[in-house]
Amino acid sequence: MAKVNLSTKDVSLMSDLLGYEQWAAKKCQLYAQTIDDPEIKGLCKKMQQTHTMNFDSLFNFLKEQQ
Repeated sequence: MAKVNLSTKDVSLMSDLLGYEQWAAKKCQLYAQTIDDPEIKGLCKKMQQTHTMNFDSLFNFLKEQQ
């Protein structure tokens, strides 16, 4: 991916987003571990995977910009 000129504010906001995605993935993982209903458990696991992928994509994008 091409390098983009990011302002300090952009980097700060993306850093916040990383934290939110990481937090959401951990919460979904916790819920998946504690919920007994298999359908809801599956949804929580799917949401965890989505938040983890979002985190990884954002992290890799920021790493490429260095």
